[in-house]
Amino acid sequence: MVAGGSEWGGFVQGVLPLIDNFYGIVSLERYKAELFNDPVNSTCLGVTYRPTPPFSVKLERRESSGEERLAPDGWLFSVAWLF
Repeated sequence: MVAGGSEWGGFVQGVLPLIDNFYGIVSLERYKAELFNDPVNSTCLGVTYRPTPPFSVKLERRESSGEERLAPDGWLFSVAWLF
């Protein structure tokens, strides 16, 4: 946080095993940047595929309200290798 600033945020995320190596994901986030008057509220629903423990592929759909320039609606895709 910047001294005298008003920037804050938080999120909650849940993961649910689906079938085999697939997991459902839901996350809720609220973030207020110092540069904007309104906070952004985001909801993400997605699925992660983990063929082997250190490797994952995730596809999410994000819907936002409030200051959407901070987190616009759309699809998110990521690939991760944790070592």
